[in-house]
Amino acid sequence: MISFLKRFQSLLFSFAIISVGWITYGHTLNYTFHFDDEFFLIKNPAIRHLADPVGVWHYDPTRFVAYYSLAINYAIHQFRLPGWHITNIFIHIIAALAAYWLTNLLLSTPRMAEDVLNRHKKLLAFFVGLIFVAHPVQTQSVTYIWQRCASLATMFYLLSLCCYLKARLTNNRKRFFILAGILAMLAFFTKEMTATLPVMIIVIEGTLFHLTFSKVKTTFLRHRNIFIVLAILLLFLPFLCLQGFFADYGMKAPSESFDGEFISGKNYLISQFRVLWTYIRLLFVPMHQNLDYEYHVSKSFFELKTFLGFAGLLLIIFGAIKLFKKHRFLSLGIFWFFITISIEGGIVPIDCLIYEHRLYLPMFGYALFLVSALFTLFQEKHFKHLIIGLTVISMFYAAATIKRNFVWKDDYTLWSDVIKKSPNKLRAFNNRGKALAEMGKQEEAIEDFNRGIAINPTTWALYINRGIGYQTLGRYKEAYDDFTKVIQNSRDAHAYNCRAQLRYAMGDVDGAIMDFSSAISQNRLHLQAILNRGTLYVQKKQYKLALYDFTNAISLDPFYAPSYENRGDVYYRQGKTQEALNDFSKAIELMPNVPFFYQNRAALYMSMGSVEKSLLDIQKTITLDPYNTKAYFQRGILYSQRKEYDKALSDFMNARNLGYPLDPKILPQIKALMNKNK
Repeated sequence: MISFLKRFQSLLFSFAIISVGWITYGHTLNYTFHFDDEFFLIKNPAIRHLADPVGVWHYDPTRFVAYYSLAINYAIHQFRLPGWHITNIFIHIIAALAAYWLTNLLLSTPRMAEDVLNRHKKLLAFFVGLIFVAHPVQTQSVTYIWQRCASLATMFYLLSLCCYLKARLTNNRKRFFILAGILAMLAFFTKEMTATLPVMIIVIEGTLFHLTFSKVKTTFLRHRNIFIVLAILLLFLPFLCLQGFFADYGMKAPSESFDGEFISGKNYLISQFRVLWTYIRLLFVPMHQNLDYEYHVSKSFFELKTFLGFAGLLLIIFGAIKLFKKHRFLSLGIFWFFITISIEGGIVPIDCLIYEHRLYLPMFGYALFLVSALFTLFQEKHFKHLIIGLTVISMFYAAATIKRNFVWKDDYTLWSDVIKKSPNKLRAFNNRGKALAEMGKQEEAIEDFNRGIAINPTTWALYINRGIGYQTLGRYKEAYDDFTKVIQNSRDAHAYNCRAQLRYAMGDVDGAIMDFSSAISQNRLHLQAILNRGTLYVQKKQYKLALYDFTNAISLDPFYAPSYENRGDVYYRQGKTQEALNDFSKAIELMPNVPFFYQNRAALYMSMGSVEKSLLDIQKTITLDPYNTKAYFQRGILYSQRKEYDKALSDFMNARNLGYPLDPKILPQIKALMNKNK
């Protein structure tokens, strides 16, 4: 039995890591989109068409790989949630397996060959991978779909290092060096924090290999072509990815960590001396996790907490240097943490001081340090206790991950948790208010918007959202006052768009068109205002103006299906059947699961006398929407034209039973035709 376990040890360890990954995240498959998902996923036209990689590149070249992975998800799943979550979980598990493999390779290096840790390298590597996959801090990079950027970049980063070390430790260098370079490039174009990869390679070389100048020279001359390519990839590309961030170093932007404060490159850096201690605490004791921390910006290096934070970090780094000679693997874990957190944790200013997803890559350094420290401490004497202890720690982390994931169930649970831990965050009240409004709890939503306004009366988004709530409740005057207040103070395009919709609801079509026009004049890219105005022009039978708006909308977002559907409707009204057919078909191509798209094209086919094509479309409509009463009526008409009177009768009866206002003469007429046909 023991020999069997040893023989299949790697396979069993990998299976355990995969199992823990699915156990801790498997219940999240139907959890909703959150926060930035709305902007980067739901409303992002760049990810709508897989066959347009150039469009994705122009949207954001530095994160091209991340966005293209989202485009793949959209092409396969559209907005069906399980597919997105399964992809994120899969990436997380691959990253954890890479952590397991990388640890094994690190312990196989020349400097570690005689170390006590090398005797149990597979077991040590297993617990590193297990802690990596089970730790609750990782939830923000896995369950929060957009933060796949962190997990995907880390996956490529770790695999690149694995291939690099495999090349260094085996004779098959060329293939693995090439793979390392390709994976490094993928990492660099997934997220900017991977720019630390060349530094980590240098640190690993200096820490775990017997390097001399003559060895470096011989190796370089033997494989100089590969090294030249790697040098370009590992030195030039990271700089290219980060140049946009460095350009922002002198910025002064509103802080997202504490309302009313501002962040510059300098005070971002000194604030991180405190933030890093929160990160360290979260690694060792992952309690009181929060999506949106309230964190004050440090104004001066000599503030007590800032200075003490800096001094404490210096002590840790000094300790890592002292450990280097006898316990270089522990030192490597510490160096890994500080190097991989350096981009987002100090060097590059970001408008938010702290986010947990920034710990995803540094987590490997923590896991490496924790496991190797416990192995070093207990060694052979208390080996069983060591295994039990690490298993208990891993189980605790896994249980905490499962518990933390429940917070991510939907926007209401997520932002309620934020409000509990950050009671003065405007963003939290605004976002929970929107979640309550979507749940139909308008009064509670308005209460949250009021609480946000009490904190800062000049946050205009709160007035807009409160106005939408008032409108939903039929309190039109209060809604009108809120939208107008925002317009008077900021001339916000969204406020004009909302007031236009309110005026339309009040029966003021001309006033609504005026406000939609004002929204467009403030923001010529306001797609919704353009479409809304076009719809009102259709109502007023001003088809030329409507056609202009819908064509403009298509030029702004060529992958937004409703724009084609609306323009197709105008063409249909104008008798331009071929143009209408082209647009209806394009809408269906872009969004193949929308019932009324097929229904409208079926009506067009019917008018063209194409009964068979019309029937196919109306059957698809009913498949997608079995309670569509008009679709049954339409299909009944088509069946009667084909003289299939029994099917027509069944559809007309279904339409009537579902509430369609059916002419009472139709059923007797169909029955008479059936009898005559017999």
